[in-house]
Amino acid sequence: MRPVAVPSGLTPPDRSSLSVLCGTDNDLWDLVRAVVARQPGSVRLSHRAHQSATSLPANLPFSAPILPVCCARAEGAHLYDVDGNDYVDCHLSYTAAVLGHNPPPVVAAVRDRIATGVGAAYFCPEQVELTELLTETVPGADRAGLFHTGADTVAAAARMARASTGRQVVAKFQGSYHGSHEIGLYNSLGPAGPRDPASGYELRPGGNGLRALTGDDLLVLPFDDQAALGLVAEHAADLACVVVDPVPRFRGQAPHAAREFLRALRAVTAEHDVPLVVDEVITGFRMAPGGAQEAFGVTADITCLGKLTSGLGVPLSAVTGRADHLDRARSDGLPGDASKTWLSSTHQANHLAVVAALAQLRHLRDHHGEIFDRIDGLHDLLRARLDEFAHRSGIPVHLRGHPRHVTLLALGEPLDDRASYEEWAEEMGSPAMVRAMQMLSLHLRLRGVYTLGAPTMNLSAAHTEADIDQITSAVADSLLVMARQNLLPT
Repeated sequence: MRPVAVPSGLTPPDRSSLSVLCGTDNDLWDLVRAVVARQPGSVRLSHRAHQSATSLPANLPFSAPILPVCCARAEGAHLYDVDGNDYVDCHLSYTAAVLGHNPPPVVAAVRDRIATGVGAAYFCPEQVELTELLTETVPGADRAGLFHTGADTVAAAARMARASTGRQVVAKFQGSYHGSHEIGLYNSLGPAGPRDPASGYELRPGGNGLRALTGDDLLVLPFDDQAALGLVAEHAADLACVVVDPVPRFRGQAPHAAREFLRALRAVTAEHDVPLVVDEVITGFRMAPGGAQEAFGVTADITCLGKLTSGLGVPLSAVTGRADHLDRARSDGLPGDASKTWLSSTHQANHLAVVAALAQLRHLRDHHGEIFDRIDGLHDLLRARLDEFAHRSGIPVHLRGHPRHVTLLALGEPLDDRASYEEWAEEMGSPAMVRAMQMLSLHLRLRGVYTLGAPTMNLSAAHTEADIDQITSAVADSLLVMARQNLLPT
């Protein structure tokens, strides 16, 4: 038996993770050595960055990719790393790059203003045009406020709802992630807390360092469950708002499956005068120009938007909604109004972000059908080719998700359209599945396809049929090798 030769230059986290994944299996270490040999510049930069950075890239530390690729440039549906490798990108900035990287209409708008803009904390005409576009597009929007990230919007929405209602408790749904603050992280990661039918789920933080929340702060409800409607009615006198993701990640393969539940949730919150906050950070502008609300026939009191509002990756997100809620954060420049709440930061609505967002959203508005019909068609083609491979090979690979949402490459039997978070988390979080997906992502990288450790198959309007050919071939070749190595979960 060959002794294991661990490649030099790995960061301590990579070395530790790969030791767990590969053990003493030389075939798996051969894969690691091939990746290291392909991207030596990325490995060196990763090692340097480990001395100063918390994680690479800037995401949750326990989902950072192994042997991260250091990108030099991007164009359309392709990434190019510092070693000159070309990748078909199936990550797409967490789906934000729906037009592809550096889309010409957005680049042109930013280039036109980059030498004449006013920077941050100034009032400019593009702000007016952007907020007008948002209020015209999003159902029920009287006002729009501009922020940085999706997490910012949910935190701001909850604060405005508390200010307008005078109540404190926020309700959310088990398994739904709304950003890296307490509301977002409680009961969104890891195993579910025990459920009490009379009071919802036991509160559980999704990591260390979070403030301890109680029932005076948060109520966690079962998604797509009649019991949730009863709990909203029962706790209405204490609820500042109910926050809901219209297409939670564990329901991505069937976005319309919860339509009737969302309509019932809207009815009960309206009946009891509880503001409904719809988190459309992912779904906004995708399923219809007005987002999931337009597609489902539901109108929120407050809507949170991100992802597609961020042109060229320049951070910008938005909150829209009824004037009586959003005006709580509206300032007349004078202090002392106790009804107001404070929502401000130096770079909020900075000029370049506003210009990029305005160009991106105008392009999406003017070409919505063309853009998303193309993405739908490419997704259908990829799904059909993977189904054909699965039938031919006996390897149960399939796409899990929706072309206008987040799509994962999955192994095993497809989940039911009404699968619970617990069912989703049990499958996705099993050690065998995590190991297989991490190794699959490395195999795909060797074949010029870029994904994260849980392989995403997100597509943009910039992808081509040739890209689909490359993705299909890479997935098929990778899984056949992994089958021979007994790496596929059973």
